[in-house]
Amino acid sequence: MDGIEIDGLDFSRIHRIMKDEQIDALVAMEPHTTALLLNDWNKIFVDIGFREAPAGVVFLASGKTLAVAPRLNQRMENAPWIDESVGRYTDSTYYDQGTMVDALARVLRQNGLENARVGFELGFVPAGIMDWIIAELPGIELVDGEWILWQFRAAKSPKQIGFIQTAVDACEAGVKKMLDGWEEGTSIHTLLDEFEQTVKDRGADFFCTYQRALAKKWAPFAGRDQRFSEEFIIMANDDQEVLFDLIVTCQAYVSDWKRSFYLGTPPKEIVDLYEFEWRIVQTLVQELKPGMTTIEAYTACDERLKKDGLVNWWCIHSVGLEIHEEPLIGGSPMVSENGDVDMTETARFPGLLRDGSEKITFEPNQVVMVETKKVEDPYLITSEGLQRLNTLPQKLFVV
Repeated sequence: MDGIEIDGLDFSRIHRIMKDEQIDALVAMEPHTTALLLNDWNKIFVDIGFREAPAGVVFLASGKTLAVAPRLNQRMENAPWIDESVGRYTDSTYYDQGTMVDALARVLRQNGLENARVGFELGFVPAGIMDWIIAELPGIELVDGEWILWQFRAAKSPKQIGFIQTAVDACEAGVKKMLDGWEEGTSIHTLLDEFEQTVKDRGADFFCTYQRALAKKWAPFAGRDQRFSEEFIIMANDDQEVLFDLIVTCQAYVSDWKRSFYLGTPPKEIVDLYEFEWRIVQTLVQELKPGMTTIEAYTACDERLKKDGLVNWWCIHSVGLEIHEEPLIGGSPMVSENGDVDMTETARFPGLLRDGSEKITFEPNQVVMVETKKVEDPYLITSEGLQRLNTLPQKLFVV
């Protein structure tokens, strides 16, 4: 399998990193990763059961790829890159953890890896399973291989990018439909019903939205926003803009972006703050370059925002089968213990504090969301830079 790319899944990348990190075997158990590797991403919690016992895919340094205790109701026709499946097939919805661990231990022993250096997604694997693995294979050295699989998942195949683009296009059509119905006395519930139907007509699914009414004195660095119910009635000139953080999926792949609306004449504070945050997003798009590690990208973005007087909460994150995937970077102004905000000093986003995340790089064919509190758009990373995937203007829509 080493050096072979099937259906856009570049397994050679995993094996190269394993070689560099001197990892003899890498075990994938996280649900979305396993669903991707078994080419069954639209049935994540149906055919592959993860709650009682995760499935597993094992990469060996030799280049062999194995599915372990997959708990599928069909064999591996969907994933021809799987060389061998270990563990019995069943129509049952339950597969105990012991069976999973036995199968995994057998794979490692059969390949002479009972004393090897083995990578696991240590941030995900249930503690009980890890205890059994250590008991079954006391000679193995456990290392965190989660970041390797995040790097693998980050680069999308043309098919995956197509799913995300369909979700983006459907979301855009839904927003335009909401704009047509934006008038005084209309409820958010009515607008979202129209949005959802439009999204479905475009071959996608409306996952959820976080709708918020943002008061004109909402601080640019703090989350003092008021979430409201779908029964919220739109009123003109009420000193509140309405922001939607819209999440739409296609074949389980995610589009995640924001648009804001105001009925009437918006106060200057709202307009200024929106324009301020849009400048931040434009600056981040200019600074992020393919080939940067997360640390390099964070440093470049942070220094540029400080230089231009644009310190604020911001985030750049990949999307795929989850809303927030690696690479993930971001920052915000420092807040003292007594609550004072320092707009000249910044704190690193928690995502960069995860083990191994500093090794992940931004590369072509990754889809990232660039966002602030009020502004967010999807971008495809290319060899030349970032290319926006939607065409709807990024502005405060004044109706």
